[in-house]
Amino acid sequence: MCGALPFGEEAEDPQEVCEEILSKPLKIPAWLKDPSTRKIIAQLINKLPDIRLGSSYAALKANSWFEGFDWVSFTSIFEWLKRS
Repeated sequence: MCGALPFGEEAEDPQEVCEEILSKPLKIPAWLKDPSTRKIIAQLINKLPDIRLGSSYAALKANSWFEGFDWVSFTSIFEWLKRS
């Protein structure tokens, strides 16, 4: 959604990425100004699984960031790809 990886951008070893996830704070780029976009990014990659958005499909779909999103058309793309 906004470019660089939130953790492990410079890491070559997957273990380094894991260590960064555990030890470094999330930094959303300053140029990303939209508060709702900043909020959903922080919710999707929250370090605490119990409060991370996306733990259920229903919770993800109900998030205000997706208001007006056409989930039926979105999921129909996958059905079309399966048939192709």
